[in-house]
Amino acid sequence: MTLDRLIASVESELMQGREPVTGQVSAPLLESARLSLVGAREQVARGNVEGGLAQLASLAHQVSDLWPHTSELGATILSHVHEQRRRATASHD
Repeated sequence: MTLDRLIASVESELMQGREPVTGQVSAPLLESARLSLVGAREQVARGNVEGGLAQLASLAHQVSDLWPHTSELGATILSHVHEQRRRATASHD
């Protein structure tokens, strides 16, 4: 999944505007995730891949620490971050 699609997924969740129930992510956490993803996309667009990875790493910690473990969107974000780290590591080898 691309950063653009992740951002769209987070924005879609935000537009739902519903009160979180067990297993759902609160609006402030979703907004924080959206800002991190947008920041990562901007860093990468400027050629600062390391800066983008740093933004994604910070988001991964937030998702791991604060999001419900049953969140599909959270799992998707973590998977994306893992894949980007793997690619960055492979390109340095």
